[in-house]
Formats: sequence, C-alpha cells, structure tokens
Amino acid sequence: MNLFRQLLLISLSSWLLFCWTGRSNVFVLTQNEVPVDIIVEPDSTTNQYGINIGFRLSF
Repeated sequence: MNLFRQLLLISLSSWLLFCWTGRSNVFVLTQNEVPVDIIVEPDSTTNQYGINIGFRLSF
C-alpha cells in the first residue's frame, strides 16, 4: 500500500512590460543665479521581457 503520492508541478509564464515616460518639465540651468540654458529630459521608453519558472513538489 502506497501511503505517499508525489506530484511535481512545473509552471512557466512569460511576461512583457512596456513603459513610457513622457518628457520632463523644463529646467533653467543657472550659474551664479544667472540663467545660462534651458534643459529638458526627452521622452523615453523601456521594453522588458522575462520568463518566470516555478517548481512545486507535493507529497
């Protein structure tokens, strides 16, 4: 008679993340409190991909 039954589960899931960041506010660059230039951080995007792997052992 088998008192224990073992079960191994493996799960795979993929994921994808798109992230968009808009342009920053305008900043005034100063030197000795005198405006020298105007700077702006441009738009940027990030694409991230991945796989999650899970293992579960039940007995």
